[in-house]
Amino acid sequence: MRKLIVRSILLATIALPVNAANDLFKCERKVYSAHAVKDSTDLDNIYPKELSIVIAENKSWAASYYGVHRNRSNSARKNDVVRTSNGFRIDGRKLRSDGEIFITYYKPGYKQPIPATYQCGKGKKTSWKPAD
Repeated sequence: MRKLIVRSILLATIALPVNAANDLFKCERKVYSAHAVKDSTDLDNIYPKELSIVIAENKSWAASYYGVHRNRSNSARKNDVVRTSNGFRIDGRKLRSDGEIFITYYKPGYKQPIPATYQCGKGKKTSWKPAD
């Protein structure tokens, strides 16, 4: 019996990476607006069919296809909002409950389209983090 318990603990330790504490969400595009997009190739570059989001365990940073948002505000952490320097904003208020995110592109003088909607799976633990 003791050997079985020791083997079970050892197996559990091997199966879960020690530093896997960040949340990884894999998402698929559901709805998007082609407004102000010249062709569908541009659309797939702007709103890819699939994307992943990684959020730090303490929510201090978040990374996605669009870039990394570091030193996030308390509000951004609470609502799983990601803002990148290239003008994209991921609204993740429903990420952890319904698995839904909304992505908008903000640029001065650019008419705001309807946000792209993605459906995400449940978060999985990962040790991945962006380079410093």
